[in-house]
Amino acid sequence: MAIAMLVLSRWLGLDGSFTRELWGYGLNFLMALEFLTRKDFLWRRAGSSSLTIRQLLSRMHPHGGKLWLGWGGDWNKDLLQRFMERGAQDPMQGMRDTQWLHHRLEIPLEPRGNMLILGAPGSGKTQAFLLFAVQAIARGDIVLVLDPKGGTTLPRALREVSELTRRPYYQLVVAQPQESCSFDLLAHGRHASELASRISLLLPPAEQGTVFSQFAWMTLYRVINAQLWLGDSLNFPQLRAHILDQGKALFGMLLRHPQVEPQVLAGIRDLANHESVHYSKMILALMPLLDILATGVLGELLTRPQEVTKPFLTVEELVAQRGILYVGLGALSDVRVAQALGALLLADLAAWMGDRYRQGLGKGAKIQVFVDEAAEVSGGAFVQLLNKGRECGLQVTLALQTLADLEVALRGPAEARMMVGNAAHLLVLRTLDPDSRTILVERAGKVLLRVRQSGASVQAQQGVGWLNRHGHGASIARPLQEVTLIPEALLSQMQDRHFVGYFAGRGLVVGRLPWVRHSDF
Repeated sequence: MAIAMLVLSRWLGLDGSFTRELWGYGLNFLMALEFLTRKDFLWRRAGSSSLTIRQLLSRMHPHGGKLWLGWGGDWNKDLLQRFMERGAQDPMQGMRDTQWLHHRLEIPLEPRGNMLILGAPGSGKTQAFLLFAVQAIARGDIVLVLDPKGGTTLPRALREVSELTRRPYYQLVVAQPQESCSFDLLAHGRHASELASRISLLLPPAEQGTVFSQFAWMTLYRVINAQLWLGDSLNFPQLRAHILDQGKALFGMLLRHPQVEPQVLAGIRDLANHESVHYSKMILALMPLLDILATGVLGELLTRPQEVTKPFLTVEELVAQRGILYVGLGALSDVRVAQALGALLLADLAAWMGDRYRQGLGKGAKIQVFVDEAAEVSGGAFVQLLNKGRECGLQVTLALQTLADLEVALRGPAEARMMVGNAAHLLVLRTLDPDSRTILVERAGKVLLRVRQSGASVQAQQGVGWLNRHGHGASIARPLQEVTLIPEALLSQMQDRHFVGYFAGRGLVVGRLPWVRHSDF
């Protein structure tokens, strides 16, 4: 401080003969300067404004072992008791009064687990995705973002992060095939049965479990098994062509092979000799699906491009490059295409993760998967990722508007509850759905609190003449009462980007997300 004052005196042209007032002014100036440059002040100032991605990356460097959630603090029984004693009906208002939302809120990255984000449209789910994805990229994780709506905020932000961190960025956008890479979604799969199941699960729900879906699976299995035995590279246009001609071209290639496997040859022979009219009826539900996957936009995105400069990736290559992939499914314009692309990508990722686990490579690079509007792509492969991906370094962050969306997608509340139960971390923004609010309220549990109860009474007794006697009294009691740790009404009244979360390794927290913006905003 003395050196700073000496420099200041030289700068002012003084010879060191300071008066007491000048010394006071100088000390106050330096103290204010020191406070303004403190990191805590910068974080607090950022709490009332937006953060650019460059600012966020600079703040994430010292906190690599933790996940930053924004500003807030813990929520427990003692604080709820305090607010109830003050008569506060809104715990968030109490937190604002105590300035808790200006404190950094972080949770440890270990134990790892999947995260579920619940919130109404506009409550802050996209901001949560941006905040967590930027931190994952800064830590060196592979990041995969599935966006059914296909907006512009996420891809622009991810592209900027990739440029700042010098990480490869790819996008697979249905609405922009010319600006997208191509992706091989049949690259991973050890057996023909696995690949046949992956495709047949994309059939409409009304066809699942019927004789038509079983015939479709058998046809896919026989054709794929023959192609794998011949060493052909699998792609949807060839698969569609072989199924259209009942495998006759494959049968001819197998006959010319000197050491053909009898079971493979027998399967293709039965397929080629099947009565053609009956065959066309049995694959009636399969052909529209293959048309979607082999022609049009998906046909361009899922096959090797003719342009040499256009990337053609697999999940394994994306992980090897430690890349960032954004997938815009375009569900607003074509739900069927979005569901097919999302389900196939998650299924191929699950197959690659299974191969990685069987080879004993579970502790390699960490992969972060972010799925917005998760009900659009929910299915068997997604459930497998949530159940078993943790052993292979995978963490999934999925966002939903309401629990009902998931129940409709999985055709039952029990299946939806099971999928929600796989999330170790739960972050709830403003939501109007009672069932969605109940998830967090039940997980937070109930506590016993001393609830203040007071009363007063006035009682008149009949006397003689004017001598009427009056009685009065007052009572104050604090009995124990069981209350929910988080009031359910709070979850429907929170402001944008305010949240209540339950995190493994930290417990219950209440806070506010920052507003992260890219430079083109």
